[in-house]
Amino acid sequence: MTTIGQFMSTAFEIDQQQQQIDALTAQIKQLQHQLQQEQQRRQELEHQLYETSIEPHIFACPNDLCTMLRLFSDRIDDGFLLLDHRGYVITINHILASWLNISPAQMYQQHWFLLLTEHRCAFPSALIEQSLHDSQAHQRLEHYITTDGQTWTLDIQTMPLALSDTPMTVLIVHVINRTEQRLKQALLAQSERFAANETLAITMAHELNTPLQSIQNCLYLARRVTNAQLDDYLDTAEHEIERMSSIVHQLLHLYHPDSSKPALLQVNDQVERVLLFTGSILMRRGIRVRHELTPQLPTLWARADHITQALTNVILLLASSMQPGDTLLLRTWTGRHVSSRHDVLVIDVIDTAYAWRMHQQRIATPSAAQTLIEQEQFQLGLTVSQHIIYQNSGQITSQAIDNSSLVVSLSLPLDNTMPNP
Repeated sequence: MTTIGQFMSTAFEIDQQQQQIDALTAQIKQLQHQLQQEQQRRQELEHQLYETSIEPHIFACPNDLCTMLRLFSDRIDDGFLLLDHRGYVITINHILASWLNISPAQMYQQHWFLLLTEHRCAFPSALIEQSLHDSQAHQRLEHYITTDGQTWTLDIQTMPLALSDTPMTVLIVHVINRTEQRLKQALLAQSERFAANETLAITMAHELNTPLQSIQNCLYLARRVTNAQLDDYLDTAEHEIERMSSIVHQLLHLYHPDSSKPALLQVNDQVERVLLFTGSILMRRGIRVRHELTPQLPTLWARADHITQALTNVILLLASSMQPGDTLLLRTWTGRHVSSRHDVLVIDVIDTAYAWRMHQQRIATPSAAQTLIEQEQFQLGLTVSQHIIYQNSGQITSQAIDNSSLVVSLSLPLDNTMPNP
C-alpha cells in the first residue's frame, strides 16, 4: 500500500512538472513569436528609414532638429545646406539661397542637382556628389561664377551624419565665402612684390649711379686735357660703361638663366622629366594625368631647357582652367606638317574636359564678351611658349575640337639636323 501511494505521489509530481514544462514551452513560443514580430517591425522601420524618402518624417514636425538647424543657420554669415541620402534638400539657409539667386521655399524637398540644372546655376557640387557617393567628409576650395558674372572662391565642407553601422541618412554642407580673404592675400602678395621691386630699383639706381658719375667726370675732364690724357679718360669711361652693362646683365640673369646648348634630344625623356616636377602641382589640384608616348621616336636637335620651359608653360596654362577630376593627356607622335610638308615631331597637350567645361560655363555665363576675354588670355599665355619654340624652328598651335577637348600642339622639325645658332 505504501509503495502504491509513493508511486501515485511520484506520478502526480511528474504530471505537475510536465505541466510546468508545457507552460514554459508555451511562454517560450510566445516570446519567440513576439521576438519575430519585433524583428519584423524593426526591419520595416529600417526599410522605411533608409529605402524611402526621409523628408516626410522630418517635415512632419515643425519643432524637430531640422527646424532648429535652419533657424540657427539663418543667423550665421556662411552658407548652410542639409540634404538627405538621395540628394533632396531638407533645409537651406537664406545666405546660400541668396548666393544661388533662388528662393528657399522653391528648394525644399527638391533634388539638389536637378534644381541647379533647372535654374541654370553653376554652383560647384562635385564635392557634394562625392560625399553622397562615398559617405565621407570632404573639404575643398572651389570657384563659383555668380549670376552677375563675379567669380567667388568658396570653401566647401561636407559632413555626412550616420547612425552606427548604418547607411548615411543626411549630409551637412557648410560653405564659406573666401573671396575677400583671397583678395586680401593677393593684395598683400602684390604689395610685397612692389616692395621687392622698389628695393631692386633702389639698388640698381645706386649701382648704376657710381659709374655714371665716373663717365660724366671723365667726359668733363676730356674737354680740358691733351690728347695723351684724353685716351686715359676715354679708357676709364669705356670701363665704366662695361661695368654698367655687366650690372644690367646680372639683373637680367636673375630671371633669364643662360640657355643650354643645342643637342640631340629624346623628346619622350623630356616629357617624362617635365611631368616629374609638374606632377605634384597637378596632383594638388586634383587633375589626373595620362600619357601616350610613341616608343622609339627619332632624336632631334633642340635646346633642352627651351623644350622643358615651353612644355611646362603649356601644361600649367591648361591646368589653370581645369577642375578637380579632369584629365590632362600628353601624347607624342611623328607626321608630316600640312603647310610646310616637312616631317615633324609633335607633342600634344590635351585638356580632355574642355568642351564639357565650356558648355557648363556658357550655361552659367552666356556672355560672348566673357568668352572672348578668356580666349585672349589663353592666347596671351601661349605667346611666351611660342617664342621659345620658334627659336628651335618649331611652332605651337591650339585647336578646340567640338564636343571633345582642347589640343595644344608643339611641333618640332625632324630635318633640323644641325644645332641651332
